[in-house]
Amino acid sequence: MIIYFDSDCLLCNRAVHFISKNTKSKDIFFAPTGGTTYAILIARYPKLKDIDSIIVEEKEEVFTKALAIFSILEKLKWPLKILFVFNILPLFVNNYLYTCIARNRKYFLRSTNVCLSKNHVQILP
Repeated sequence: MIIYFDSDCLLCNRAVHFISKNTKSKDIFFAPTGGTTYAILIARYPKLKDIDSIIVEEKEEVFTKALAIFSILEKLKWPLKILFVFNILPLFVNNYLYTCIARNRKYFLRSTNVCLSKNHVQILP
């Protein structure tokens, strides 16, 4: 699984740390949008270039917004996995909630002073 994230966003950087510390899987990698790995993804899926969302690529499938979050939640350790219960809501509701958070993420968390230590996080170029 590759999780593509906005490296200029504090919320996204904190999410990367949180996911890396709380997953049971060792096959999760992170790639910043704008990096080489992201460029390869965009070459395969050009429609993703203008999307303002976390992107998850797993087994030749690509997920965005709420579906991306739910694919990540499946990999979290218990009791965090309980958050998957939000999957019972209709997808359009979850996508709306995701969009509201994504639209305001830089307003609430303006600083980007987060160091992504490669000791704990597997970051692709």
